[in-house]
Amino acid sequence: MIDFILFKIETNINFNKIKVLEKQMMPSRIQYDNILTEVSLSENKKNINIHIKGYMDKDRYSKKKYFPKEGDCNILKNLILFEKFGYNLFTYKRSLKFNDRVMKNIVIENYFNNIPIDNTIKENLANKIFVVTSIIHPVQKRSIDCKGKATSEIKKNN
Repeated sequence: MIDFILFKIETNINFNKIKVLEKQMMPSRIQYDNILTEVSLSENKKNINIHIKGYMDKDRYSKKKYFPKEGDCNILKNLILFEKFGYNLFTYKRSLKFNDRVMKNIVIENYFNNIPIDNTIKENLANKIFVVTSIIHPVQKRSIDCKGKATSEIKKNN
């Protein structure tokens, strides 16, 4: 059953990745040249790990003085996993309508629906999905990594 869940997550991520890679006419988020993803089971087989690596558009960000922020990691994670921005475009703060409970419900609905297991087990599984998001800037020293649970805001690594 876990293989089916991993397959479902990976399929959904690949579908959403295509949308995120589309260039926006009036960009409201970082534009990416490429996004690499990997879904795996942890060594102890208790957690699901998702690695997301977004390569910023070289032409655009070699010229602009934009440094990726923690919010950019969360936006990339949200777009890839939930198809939602999750942040206010103007204040760049997390949307109050997109909280941990909403994220957990989306994970359960998108990845665990049609699986004949108890709702408590589905909630426990949702809490065991961890994400590492890397945003790779054309100037390597400006790149950032963030990590945390998929169902909450991820934090920048120091």
